[in-house]
Amino acid sequence: MDVPFQEAAQRVLEDGLLAEDSATGEGRRTSADSLTLISQFKNIGLDAALLEKLEKTYLIRRELNTGGGFSFVLYLTTLTKCL
Repeated sequence: MDVPFQEAAQRVLEDGLLAEDSATGEGRRTSADSLTLISQFKNIGLDAALLEKLEKTYLIRRELNTGGGFSFVLYLTTLTKCL
């Protein structure tokens, strides 16, 4: 991935798919609807193609959501490797 894509990917992973538990201060994985992610991060270059790249590199996983679309979540093994 080139630098602009890497920066966008990092922001999406850290700010879009991780959250801090206010009670414990621990980081938690969150899922996010693909359209919501694109809307939230389009100003830094996120689009469906970048989400697909992240999925193909096993950083995120696609899950069918109740609205008939897709949500994304970090692969657990991705977090494990970082620890």
